[in-house]
Amino acid sequence: MAQLKIRFVNFERSIALEEYTQKHIEGLMRRLDRRPGQTKSIEVQFRLDARAPLGTLKNSEVMISYRYPGVKKILHVKKTGADLRKVLNDAIHAAETVIQRESEKSEGGRRTLGKSKHLVRSLRQVKE
Repeated sequence: MAQLKIRFVNFERSIALEEYTQKHIEGLMRRLDRRPGQTKSIEVQFRLDARAPLGTLKNSEVMISYRYPGVKKILHVKKTGADLRKVLNDAIHAAETVIQRESEKSEGGRRTLGKSKHLVRSLRQVKE
């Protein structure tokens, strides 16, 4: 099962924001859990601009970092905006797009070795 870490930078931990994050990141975690391989982890980091006046969220940032099985590097998605919840949703959608692209790359690599991309997808469905 994928591990989830939530970090808050430049502001206090928010229980409501943690629960919102856990609820909305479940789909991304399920997608990672389907992939065979070593430990999978997702880190969500909320960061506020330390130079902004107190009470303003002009430059809030959400960064999702995850280790994806079959990809050697840690992948990062970073989004900025004023509303942390909206920015989190945008980052989750961007992460899903990157995961889709990376999985297609790995399937494309297998296809060049003589295996059909469609065959790999059908085999994956059979294993699940």
